[in-house]
Amino acid sequence: MSLPSFLTIALVALQADDVTRPQAEQSPPPQANVTAELFGAGVFSTGDYELPPTFTKDGRTAYFTVSTPQYGRIRWILETHRRGNAWSEPVVASFSGRYDDADPWISPNGDQLFFLSKRPVAPDSAPRRDLDIWVMTKRANGRWGEPRHLGPKVNGQRDEHYVTATSDGTLFIAAVRPDSRNLGDLYRVPLVNGEYGEPENLGRTLNTPESHETTPYVAPDGSYMIFGSRGRPDSHGDLDLYITVRDSTGQWSPPRNLGAGINSTAGELCPIVSPDGRYLYFTSLRSFIDAGPGDTAGGRNLRRRLRGPGNGLGDTYRVPLASILAAAGIRVPRDAMAR
Repeated sequence: MSLPSFLTIALVALQADDVTRPQAEQSPPPQANVTAELFGAGVFSTGDYELPPTFTKDGRTAYFTVSTPQYGRIRWILETHRRGNAWSEPVVASFSGRYDDADPWISPNGDQLFFLSKRPVAPDSAPRRDLDIWVMTKRANGRWGEPRHLGPKVNGQRDEHYVTATSDGTLFIAAVRPDSRNLGDLYRVPLVNGEYGEPENLGRTLNTPESHETTPYVAPDGSYMIFGSRGRPDSHGDLDLYITVRDSTGQWSPPRNLGAGINSTAGELCPIVSPDGRYLYFTSLRSFIDAGPGDTAGGRNLRRRLRGPGNGLGDTYRVPLASILAAAGIRVPRDAMAR
């Protein structure tokens, strides 16, 4: 029997006397009614393979990844600007377009932009065969400085996948390293005196030998993390999104599946939260064909749907974050619940 959906977990933490209370005596957990919606049709979700955007602090500029249909053959980072209620036609960002680049992410203070790339580490060297983490720092004029490689301590001999950070600069990454338990694990990278240390495996609570962990998003205060995982017994089919909460001792709780309102039988990955904390964005590989061919027998409708959002390539979806945090037992301001 599968585990109950994470979004049915109680909105308050268990009291100490609840630990030994029989299950039958506990109140039924309230339902969190959330359903992911397609975001940015025509800009962020077009029928190409796209990953979700990262936004500047003012929410007026966004960077996101677009890939060839065969994911990862090559990727570009695109840039778009909000003008009123509309987004401009995306263009290749000034720092991308020459090498395989992916997964931009802007730090909580808005001053750094991290991304993955196979670009050469040195001007006279060959492009990398694996993805490494790079960072740009915002200059006084508001423009990004030159990309800087994070160095061999952080970047190993195999792929780094995704990067986010807390407000104190601690990085959280997914990577394939010698101590990875399967296809990739989650790691913490400490920042000490302005230098990044060796990535620290987050341990078996999050990284199991049977599953593949990837694409972590960590809250600015480090209180929770949402990540993708494949191979867990409560999976809806492929990569699912999970949440884990960090306690006062720094320990992470067992991951909980975010549920059927967010996860599908296809893959969900690359979670990212907007700077204002209102929405969780993520990529979904769900397709109109998941439920059968439907009304595609005529041909014309089929061709249109194969070339648009919902064709099984990566699309961007979003869901209000407050319901997810409340279901995790994280205190949420009342006005946030109404957003």
